[in-house]
Order: sequence, then structure tokens, then C-alpha cells
Amino acid sequence: MGYLIVLAIVYIAINAFLWFRSSQLICAICGYTTLKEFLLLVKDILISIKNGEPPSYEDTSSETIQRNKCLAILGAYTLIHLFLMTSIITWTWFDGSGTAHTLKYISNVWIGIFLYTIMFWLIGEIVTLIRWIILIRKPERDRRNSIKARKARIRIKKEEDGDAVKKIKLPDQVSASLNKIKSLYHKAADKLAIALAPTPEGHRRFMLTRTCFVALMVAIFSIYGVVHAGSIDVKTYNIKSDKMSENDNIKIALVSDMHLGYTIGDKHMKKMVKIINDEDVDLVCVAGDIMDNDYRAIKDPDKVAKTLSKIKSKYGVYGVYGNHDIKEKLVAGFSLYDPPKNKIPKNLDQMMKDANITILQDETAIVGEDIQLIGRIDGEKPNNNVERQTISQLIADLDQEKFIIDIDHEPDQFGPKVVSGVDLDLSGHTHNGQIFPGNILLRSMWSNSYGHKSIGSFNSIVTSGVGVWGPAMRVATNNEVVIINVEFSKEKEANVKKKTNRSNK
Repeated sequence: MGYLIVLAIVYIAINAFLWFRSSQLICAICGYTTLKEFLLLVKDILISIKNGEPPSYEDTSSETIQRNKCLAILGAYTLIHLFLMTSIITWTWFDGSGTAHTLKYISNVWIGIFLYTIMFWLIGEIVTLIRWIILIRKPERDRRNSIKARKARIRIKKEEDGDAVKKIKLPDQVSASLNKIKSLYHKAADKLAIALAPTPEGHRRFMLTRTCFVALMVAIFSIYGVVHAGSIDVKTYNIKSDKMSENDNIKIALVSDMHLGYTIGDKHMKKMVKIINDEDVDLVCVAGDIMDNDYRAIKDPDKVAKTLSKIKSKYGVYGVYGNHDIKEKLVAGFSLYDPPKNKIPKNLDQMMKDANITILQDETAIVGEDIQLIGRIDGEKPNNNVERQTISQLIADLDQEKFIIDIDHEPDQFGPKVVSGVDLDLSGHTHNGQIFPGNILLRSMWSNSYGHKSIGSFNSIVTSGVGVWGPAMRVATNNEVVIINVEFSKEKEANVKKKTNRSNK
């Protein structure tokens, strides 16, 4: 609970700062030097109204029109900011209704806009600081240094030439050309100084330019992210195993992090199912986070289960639960984890049965005669707070000469898996950071945050997931269905043929 209070304070403080800076920019655009100047003007108007001297509606002076325009823009911006800022809480007032879904989706989009506003605003603040250093502090320092250097040069020149300063006479055409270039340079410098100089007009232009840049970049990233979040790509990996199997090869589809709920629903699942079926796979593995914390948020779960039941594969669909599949209380979108009370909702269990998805909870299964599957309980939030078994315990009864697939929601504990003889570890959880620059920052947090990593015969494949969590956006990452082509060793078959030929002779 303590971290939620800290997050709430930070969230409010950042929003207050963004409102203040945005209001300053609105006032600068409207022609006021500072927000304080405008607010003092509004204060004077309020005092006049209180004293029985309301402003005249017939006053059509340019100053009054400008003030009213600024007040209207600032008021509209404040209301919109308040609505978006509070949407992360207000959606909870409408418990499971259509209004709740709409507000929750708006809040998810707002989270992405909020994050990108902070990022580009910081860039703008850094540029403003650099401008201040260059245009205010540096010129004064350079002027003093220039005077000292000029005096030093004159002194040295006099000492060398005996006070005789000779001027080099240039041809008239060359001199005229140099003077013209010098004149053009000064004109350009003057225009740049007017545009950027720390004068009220120069400051207003600079702040307007900065605002347009921030607004444009936030709009581009946010709109692209929302649109891109609706698409699903296909990512393919090819793996060769030294182990032998009755199968020459096996084609596996890996999906994860659907996060069914307020943002992801049946429409998105239909896209996923179509991609899987078009790939004609032998086995489908689901690596957890099937729902997004709240089962009630899934629109028409029976319809979603029917859609998922249409997945076609030779050996079936096997999966595990993730840290978001636990029944939890939500506060402003954040989960409160209370170990003794966290359980997988029975409705979700039933939904998986209706969808023909076999969930493995620290259990094993054999498909395709000799392909061995292990399905893990989530390490972060185990179902019913049971103790998760170690990989060595789960693998003890398996044939390590045969191919072993481990489905584990979070991509960790590679060491024990390598030692235990796991061949293919399938995970999700990371979303590959979901939005830029999260995909870059995430690389330092996991041994394999995304993609394929091999350690000897051990292979880890981490998918970015099919759905989204938090911000309803995808920027610089993709929703994806992963296709894994595993080719097995044919050494056994070759040895058998050799022995058969020898016996025949």
C-alpha cells in the first residue's frame, strides 16, 4: 500500500508541474509574459466582481478579447487535463459497465500520452536550459574574454611592430565581396537573435516552437502506438536439436500476454487464431497472462472461449498462468498483492476448459509420442499461494534423452534449467518493453528480455506478447505470434540403417 501512496504523490506532482508549464506556454502564446501576470489580471477582475463592478460585456478592446481568449483556452485545457488525469480512478466507479470499459480504455491511452509528454517535455526543458546558457550566460562571458584577448593581441602587435600597424590593401572587388558577405552574416545573425534572444517576443516565439515540437511528437508517438497496438505480426525462429525424436521436426506456435480485459477482446483474439491456423502448427503453447487482472473486464468471455477453441494444431494447446491471471484488487490500475487471498478465478479455469486449452500447473505432459512438456506455476504470484516446485523436481521423472520444453511465464532461472537439461524455454511477460524507450531499458533487467538466446543446447525464446498492458500502445515493438521450427537429429536413424545393412550382410 505504501508504494501506491508514493506513486500517487509523484503522479499528482508531475501532473501539477505539466499543468503549470502548459499554462505558462498558453499565456506566452496569448501574449502574456508569464502565467503570474495573467493570473494577477484575472485576480483583479474577480476582485472587481466582488466589489460590485463586473466587467462590461460590451468591452471589445483588443486587450479584453485577448484576455478572454486566453482564459477560455486555459479553462478548457485545465478541464481536459483534470478529466484525463483522474480517469485512472474514475473508471472504477462504474464497476464492469460499458462506461467503465470506455473510461478504462481512455485511461490506458492517457498513460501512454502522459509518459511521452514527460519524455518530450524533459527534452524541451534540456533544450531551454542549453538556450539559456548559450544566449544569456555564454555571450557575457565571451564578451569579457574577447575584450581581454583583443587587448592582448594589440599589445603584442605593438611590441612586435614598434607601434606601426600596417594595413593590407585589398583589391576593390575582393573588398566589396567581403563587405557583402559580412553584411549578410550580420543580417542573418540579427534575425536569429530576434527569434531566439531572451526578449519577451523572442521568448514567446521560442516557447511556441517548443510547444509545437512537444505536442507534435507526443501526437505522432501516441497515435501511431494506439493504431499499431491493433496489429499482430509473425516472428519465426529455427532451432536444431542434437536430441532424437520420432518426429523429424515439430512446428510450435508460442503466444503470451493476451491481457484479455478492458483493452483486448474477442476481435483481437480472432486475428491471433487466424494467424495460428494459417501457419498449420503441430503444437500451441500459451505462456501466461491470459487475462488482465480482472475477469469481469472480459467482454463476453463465452464468445472469447469459443474463438480460442477454434485454434487448430496437431497435438493441442497447452499453457500456463502468469502474474496477471491472479484474482486481485485493483487501485488506480495497480494490483494489491495479498498472498493468502490470491487465486486463479474459477471462471478463468472454466474458460480455458471451454477453449480446449490444457493448463499445466507444475505438471508435465507428453505430445507427439516423445516431446516432453513442463508447465510452471508463476514464480512471482503462484496460484493459491502454493510453493512452486524447482525445475529439477519437475524434470526428475522425464527422459533427458528426449526433447524437453519448459513453459514458464517469466524468463528467468536459466542456470538451473541449463543444468537440468531443458532444451527449449518458452516465456513472455516482458512485452519487450511495449513502448519506446522501454524496449531499450529492459535489456539490462533480464538475461533474455526478448527474442532467442542459446546457452549450449539450451534455447530461450521470449515473445513480446499478443496484447498490451497499461498503455494501450505499441511503439518500436510488436504484438506477435511466434513460430518455432525445431529440427531433430537424424543420427539415430542413420545408425539404425547402418546396423540393418550390416546384419543383412
